Amino acid sequence: MGPLGNRVRIELIDVDELATSEARSLGTYGIITGARLYLVAAIEDTVSARVDVGYCLEKIILEATRLGLGTCWMGGTFRRANFARNVGVRDGEIIPVVTPVGYARKQKSLRERVMRRLAGSDQRKPWESMFFLGNRNTPLPRGGRFDAALACLRLAPSASNKQPWRIIEQSDAECFDFHLKRTPHYNELMRGIDLQMVDMGIAMCHFDLATAEAGCKGEFSIRSPAPSLGDAEYIASWQTQPNSGVE
Repeated sequence: MGPLGNRVRIELIDVDELATSEARSLGTYGIITGARLYLVAAIEDTVSARVDVGYCLEKIILEATRLGLGTCWMGGTFRRANFARNVGVRDGEIIPVVTPVGYARKQKSLRERVMRRLAGSDQRKPWESMFFLGNRNTPLPRGGRFDAALACLRLAPSASNKQPWRIIEQSDAECFDFHLKRTPHYNELMRGIDLQMVDMGIAMCHFDLATAEAGCKGEFSIRSPAPSLGDAEYIASWQTQPNSGVE
């Protein structure tokens, strides 16, 4: 169950258990080679479920990384219908993302190096362009007790490394509003899957796990009325629980 209340179904496909023709049909357009296992995420076709799938699958990916396994978020470079068939997609469900799981080769291929460079995968937007205090015009000063959690959020992966999250800390409460600053026309390129909503779930996961690791308990909810941030879309808010603090 994701933080916004949606059930996320994650299935493991073992390519070795499939017929040869079926295994070949999965297809990742040459982006991934040699993978034998895939995690496939299925959700209901709703906006909030896209956020929740990002949160839930990133939680698994972070644990896999801790165990020394390699993964790769895939949202537009796999044959979605073929993966859906292999996990028995249900009425009303979609397959927005998958990830291979295994041991990565020690040296990156030329294709991977080129793709990472083109996407700027190792670069991050400046702190002051993502985190704000009270309003969009006031960058969040450094030195607060949530700096480490925000730094972890800043490192979160995102589709094409667009980093679409914009976070507002409310000055009168330990509350962080998460907003999506969309990349124009990006959703059209991704055939309506809305990977930037998935990105928001990934960012929420990083922030939530980092605050919990620091001993601060909080939870996500949707405020009403929704706070406004101009050209950015409100997604959810994280609020500390009573008697909770960062150690």
